[in-house]
Amino acid sequence: MIHLILSLDYEIFGNGAGDVMRNVIEPTSRILNICDRYGAKLTIMFEVAEYWAFKQMEDRLDVGYSPAKAMEEQAREAIRRGHDVQLHLHPQWIGAELDGCLWRLKIGQWCIADLPHGLGDRGDEYSIMGALSKGKQTLEQILRPINSTYQCIAFRAGGFNIQPSLKVIPAMKAVGLLIDSSIVQGLYKRSSVGHCDFRGAVSNHGYWWTTEDDVCLSGPKGEHILEFPVYSKMRSYIANFRWSKLRTTLKRRKIESRYPSAINQARGIRSTTSLMEVLMKLGSMHPVNVDFCKLSAQSMVKAVEEVLRKNNNTNNDVGRTVPLVLIGHSKDFWNDKHLDSFLSAMQRYSDSNGGIKFSTFSEVAEKIARNSNKQASVEK
Repeated sequence: MIHLILSLDYEIFGNGAGDVMRNVIEPTSRILNICDRYGAKLTIMFEVAEYWAFKQMEDRLDVGYSPAKAMEEQAREAIRRGHDVQLHLHPQWIGAELDGCLWRLKIGQWCIADLPHGLGDRGDEYSIMGALSKGKQTLEQILRPINSTYQCIAFRAGGFNIQPSLKVIPAMKAVGLLIDSSIVQGLYKRSSVGHCDFRGAVSNHGYWWTTEDDVCLSGPKGEHILEFPVYSKMRSYIANFRWSKLRTTLKRRKIESRYPSAINQARGIRSTTSLMEVLMKLGSMHPVNVDFCKLSAQSMVKAVEEVLRKNNNTNNDVGRTVPLVLIGHSKDFWNDKHLDSFLSAMQRYSDSNGGIKFSTFSEVAEKIARNSNKQASVEK
């Protein structure tokens, strides 16, 4: 069974640009409404470090509303409607300061492994364990009044920057985060503020138990954490030149120019790719995420059908739980009609017993645990 997980990175732009109401709340509301129309379930990957900054600087934010309270209420409403909320974290927001209308972020801690106090402990948000623990506790405090059984069990690193994962895996395990979803098979990047090498990842979909020090590799079953990779396909870089994706890039550039951040002025860090970088990559292969906020309905249906065919044609996959994680970003969502058409097609597959089910990280984790317990009983 293919368990289709729609995961939405719930955030403004990584350099501090954007407006919470315009770039987070309003697009997420539209996505939730479209999902409800087809019985689909959205998993909001709630960016807690941004939320902490908005909450801390609330008295100095002159935007006419409380971004933190708006985020809280939308997360609660999503839970009321049967959706899910899990943990997303960009460490550069931890300790961020507001200078006039500009956010001054902590460039030296762009990756979670770069937090200055290393592995640390639960009480120190400048450590890996402390940031993850505080993030989990924050979401559970917000959402348990709505659903007393709610648990934060899944994590996605900001910018996919989960490597090196030597200290991240034990920290996740220690605080009770069972699932990571930061891997995009084939992705490789090196920059002054972010780095990852997922070329050796086990798969582009499904799941595996990690080793003790590498989220890309498969380790002993039940020993460390589960990896649910973001579904992608290796394509020529030119595949990025689709109107839906180009439109998003142009809109991003327009927003960033409207909200110039301190990072842009000091370091030239952007959320979009420069023309020179594009030209250098033209002849290369590149993982293309199945992004429900950017791609056409036709492209998304085709990508899911490829996995469905593979699952049905592989005897070893019969009866298996196969999570298929799609990604989107609230700030990129101008894709209402295509998402509507895509979910309509997926609903038809689900209604016809086509081997697809709308799910969340929490639901799939529970199913994997039940299957593991059954297998253990049989082996005894």
